[in-house]
Amino acid sequence: MKNNWMTILFLVSVNSIPSGKCSCKFQESNGEEVTCSKMSSIDDINRQLYDMSGDQFRSLKLSGSSIHNLVLSKLSVLPQLHQLSTKFSSIHKLSFQTMKGIVVPMRELDLSSSNLKEIYSYTFKNFRDLRTLNIGNNELSDFNAHIFSGLNGLKKLSLYRNKIKSIPPNLFEDLVSLETLDVDSNLIQTLDQVSFTSLKSLKHLNLSNNELKEVPSDIFHRLPQIVELRLEHNGISNINETAFDSLISLKYLYLSQNSLKHLHCDAITEIGTLEKLYLKGSGIEGHSNTCFNGSNNLNELDVSSNRIRELPSLPRNLKVLIIFGNNIRHLYPGAFSKSSQLRKIYLANNELREIEFRAFDDLPNLEELYLHGNKLRHCESGIFRRLQRLKILNLSFNKLERIAYELFHLAQLEDLNLSNNQLKNITNNAFSNLPSLKRLHLSHNEIGDLPNGMFTNLKFTNELRLDYNNIRYLQNSCFEGLERLMILNLSYNDIISIHHKAFNGLVSVHYINLSYNELQYVDGELFESLPNLSVVNLDGNLLHDLSLEVFKNVPSLTAIAIDGNEIDEAVVEQFYARYKNYHLPSIHNYSW
Repeated sequence: MKNNWMTILFLVSVNSIPSGKCSCKFQESNGEEVTCSKMSSIDDINRQLYDMSGDQFRSLKLSGSSIHNLVLSKLSVLPQLHQLSTKFSSIHKLSFQTMKGIVVPMRELDLSSSNLKEIYSYTFKNFRDLRTLNIGNNELSDFNAHIFSGLNGLKKLSLYRNKIKSIPPNLFEDLVSLETLDVDSNLIQTLDQVSFTSLKSLKHLNLSNNELKEVPSDIFHRLPQIVELRLEHNGISNINETAFDSLISLKYLYLSQNSLKHLHCDAITEIGTLEKLYLKGSGIEGHSNTCFNGSNNLNELDVSSNRIRELPSLPRNLKVLIIFGNNIRHLYPGAFSKSSQLRKIYLANNELREIEFRAFDDLPNLEELYLHGNKLRHCESGIFRRLQRLKILNLSFNKLERIAYELFHLAQLEDLNLSNNQLKNITNNAFSNLPSLKRLHLSHNEIGDLPNGMFTNLKFTNELRLDYNNIRYLQNSCFEGLERLMILNLSYNDIISIHHKAFNGLVSVHYINLSYNELQYVDGELFESLPNLSVVNLDGNLLHDLSLEVFKNVPSLTAIAIDGNEIDEAVVEQFYARYKNYHLPSIHNYSW
C-alpha cells in the first residue's frame, strides 16, 4: 500500500503545471513551517514543493489561494505533515480519496475562513491521528453522511460561523474522544434528543449565537462529563426544569442575552456542581427569592442588565456578584448576611437611593465594591466600617452632596472614586482614615475650596484628580501630606491665584495639569520645591507673560504645554526650544 501512495504522489508531481504567480517559502521564525501563496490547484502546490521534498517541514499554510476542489490525498507532502491550514483561502469543496491501511499523521487541520461549501463523505477517514479540526467561518449549511467518520481520536471540533440549521442524528457518532465542540454563530433552531448522545468525552459545548427558543429535557442527558455549557445570545424563553439534571460535572453555565423573563429555579438549583452562572441581559423580571441560595458551590453569579428589583438571596460561598444595570432601589441591613465570602460586588447602574446602616456589615472579605451610576444623595457615616479588606470603592456618577464624618474608615482602601457627583465642601478630615489610599478621583464635582490638612494622612497616594471643579484659589501647602503623589490634575477649574508655596511637599510629583483655568500670572517660586517634576500643562489660561526663569530651578522638567494663552509667539518658541512640546505623541504618555 505504501508503494501505491508513492506512485500517486509521483504522478501528481510529474504532471504538475507551472505557475508564475504562486510561491512557497519557509517561515523565518519557524524552520518547520512552509507558506504557499496564491495557489490555484493541487498541481501548483506540488510543483512549488517539489524542490523542498528533502526538507522535513511539518506545517503547511495555504494563504490567499483559490482551489475549487481540494483533494487532500493528492497533496504530495501529506505523509509528513502534522499541521495544515487553508485559512483565508477559497476552497469550495474538500475531499479525500480513501485508501485502505493508510493513516495520515496530521494532528491539526485548520480549514477556517476558506469559503467551504461542501465536505464530501469520508473525507477524514484516514485522519485517525487528527486531534484538532477547525471548519469555522465557512459557508456550510448541510452535512454529508459520515463526514466525520474515522476521527475517533479528535479532541476539538470547531464549526462556528457557518449556516448550519440543524444537527443531523449520528453526525458525531465516531467522535468518542471529542472534548470541545464549538457550534457558535449558526442558525440552529432546535436540537434533536440524539444530537450529542455519542459524545461521551465532551467537556465544553458552545451553542451560543444561534436561534434556539427553548431547552427541552433530555437534550444533554448523556453528557455526564460536560464542564462548560454556553447557550448565550439565543432566543431562549423556556428552560425545562430537568434540562440540566444529567450534567453532573457542569461548572460553568452561560445563559446571558436570552429572553427568559421568569427563571425556573429548579433548572438551576439541581446543578450541585455549578461554580459560575451567567444570566446577563436575559430579561429576568421575577424569580424566587431562594433561586440561587441552594447552589453551594456557586462562586460567581452574573445577573446584570435585567429588571431585578430586589437583591435575591445569595449562596453562602459566592465570591463575585455582578448585578449592575437592574432596578434595585434599596439595600436593607444584613443584605449580604448569608454570603460572607464575597470578594467583589458590582451594584453599579441600578436605582439605589438608600443604603441602610449595616447593609455591608457581614462582608469581612470584600475587596471591591462598585456603586457608581446610582442615585445616592447621602451615605450614612459608618456604612462601610466593617469592610476592612476593601481595596476599591467606586461611588462615581451619583448625586452625593457631602461626605459624612468618618464615612471612609478603611485601612486597606487603595482606590476611591467620587467623581461626577455634586460635592461642594469637603472637610479636612474626610480622608484622614485612608492610610493605604493610592488613587483619589474627585473630578466633575462642585468643589470650591481645598482646606488645609485635607490630604495630610494620604502618604501613599500617587494620583489625585481634581479636574472639572470650581476651585479658584490654591492656598499655602494645601497638598501637604502627599509626599508620594506623582500625578496631579487641576485642569478645567476657575483657578485665578496660586500661593507660591501651594505645592510644597510634593517631592515625588512628575506631572501637574493646570490647563484651562484663569491664571494670569505664575510665581517664580511656584515650582521650585518639586525636584521630580517633568511635565507641566498650562494650556488655555490667560497668561500674558511667562519667563523661562520660572522653571530654572526645576531640574527634571522635560516637557511643557503653554498653547491657548496670550503669550508672544517668540516667547512660546523659546520655551519649545528648551523644553519638549507636551503635545508631541512621543512624550504624551500621561492619561490625564
